[in-house]
Amino acid sequence: MSSIYSNAHESAKGFAVNAKGVILRQTLLTFIFLSFSWLASADDVVIPLKTMNAMYGGGTFSVPCSGPDMSGTCQIDTGLNVSYFSANAFTVLPASIGKATYTSVTGSVVKCDYAALPSIQLNGAVDLGPLEPVICSAEENKSQTNLLGLDAFAERSFILNAKKYELVLLEKNPVLPNSFEIDNVGHILMKVQSGFKKPLEALAMFDTGAAVSTVDIELVKAQPENFTIVETNAIGTDAHGNPINSYLVIGSVRVGQILIVAEYFIAMDFSPFQKVSGSPIQLILGYNAIDHFEWTINMKDKTWSNSDQ
Repeated sequence: MSSIYSNAHESAKGFAVNAKGVILRQTLLTFIFLSFSWLASADDVVIPLKTMNAMYGGGTFSVPCSGPDMSGTCQIDTGLNVSYFSANAFTVLPASIGKATYTSVTGSVVKCDYAALPSIQLNGAVDLGPLEPVICSAEENKSQTNLLGLDAFAERSFILNAKKYELVLLEKNPVLPNSFEIDNVGHILMKVQSGFKKPLEALAMFDTGAAVSTVDIELVKAQPENFTIVETNAIGTDAHGNPINSYLVIGSVRVGQILIVAEYFIAMDFSPFQKVSGSPIQLILGYNAIDHFEWTINMKDKTWSNSDQ
């Protein structure tokens, strides 16, 4: 189920929010641009991903991860600007370097700690370097899933090939055709078009950590021709395991070169999320919208592309 949560760091590290088809053919011009703008390097690192399926075509991407006095599985979560680890993953807890307060959309608050980790390895081989993640105890946070956020990929470029279930860390930053914004709390925001009958531009967050895509209930009300409500009492959970009342809808969205048709979305009130973000976000592209496609993200230049190849 979809989940959303926010993190306010008391030492000004900002917030972190996790909410938690038919394919449009690429034009020849776009194909030529992408073919010559990036060529694979022998130094690119391919990391196999595991997936776990959920209801409504949802799921997660994960990979074995380890570090000093810790080991476990980490979900790849581009909806977080700061990585999160469960205290249960550590045999010896690292020292706290600062306090973090997590407030969910239901108003639930938990207090956690920041820690400095000298390295995090994926699959026991790929070293992402030092991180300063949030660590929460089981007593504070019901969710004990380890999450690798965007801080793990800062200034890097990567390919998420959801068709092959691979994460590719690129040696060089490619030239990509689309730009993305970064909101006040560090999330990737893409301009998309909601619907295909009467498509309208909307702002969407790219969130591999959301099992099911999410849409603002106000957008659903404003575009009844683009979104169909199929269940009025769907219940999701926030990051602390608390229930969120929501709707289940079917809708369509055009993202870059891809038109995704008749996909499930969880519809809910986005106003708390928009307040934290500082941006009028109306959609969250989760696993069920990201799956089956290839996404290239250049974090340094804030550019992206996608493909059904």
